Amino acid sequence: MNDELKYLVDLINMVRDEEDDANKRRLWSLIAILAKKQIGELSQLDAVSILSEIHELNFEQLIKIQAKNFYSDFTFNDLYSQLVSDFIQMEHCRRRDDFDNFSLAMYQQIENIINHIFINTDIWEKFTDNMFLQFYSRKDSVNQEIKRWGKPIGYFIFYCNRDENLTDQITKHINRNKFDIQFLPRFKFVFYFICLNGTVGNLEEWNQLINIGTKIYFSRNRNHRGPIRDNKQIEKQNEIYKSKYKYYLLFHGFLADFIQKINAYYLCTNTNNDTVIG
Repeated sequence: MNDELKYLVDLINMVRDEEDDANKRRLWSLIAILAKKQIGELSQLDAVSILSEIHELNFEQLIKIQAKNFYSDFTFNDLYSQLVSDFIQMEHCRRRDDFDNFSLAMYQQIENIINHIFINTDIWEKFTDNMFLQFYSRKDSVNQEIKRWGKPIGYFIFYCNRDENLTDQITKHINRNKFDIQFLPRFKFVFYFICLNGTVGNLEEWNQLINIGTKIYFSRNRNHRGPIRDNKQIEKQNEIYKSKYKYYLLFHGFLADFIQKINAYYLCTNTNNDTVIG
């Protein structure tokens, strides 16, 4: 088959699988170009241009397949369409080396899930009392005795002043409307009680686990909140951006692990006949 006819057949086959109307119009415009050409009259420049366009559309279809597979068994079905859309946007930004918008699209997926859990499940009511318990424990390397860190769980989840009464501060947070709680405390709460099942080995382990999630939040703020006056946050953002090619991979790995842990928790609660709302 001549190259021109092969391009034409490939394009027509792609139309059948394409769901996006804008991409369908792109495909039909390329088909029209080929259909108007007499066999043998398609220039090399035209062929290269059309082949490049086909590769681009193939790549877009591949991203859609990846996004749909990534969320195919996600526990909250009503979030599926928006999560897939944000995943596609995230992957497009990664291909364009647009780290700021890549971080924003990734953050939107995590935020959407966190907010859904807070609004549509009983997770807050179920675990608020646990925030007064000792946060971590670890075994001494010599005598294997368990040592406590001496601060309640809520101290590490909320913004608490160590010089004030911690019980009073945590109580104040608990008594607030849960819809008024900001993202980072929401995220830490869900991450601890769902992703980590309310346990963690030691403070260093907690910091390592929560670190990537907070860095996604800081990176998202580069282009979402306008000018930032917090010098520490600016310093963190600049540090992340200098190593952005590492964080493309780290952030993506964190998202995959986060989704897996959310699914595992709600699969377990379903198996134990607990009610999952949403």
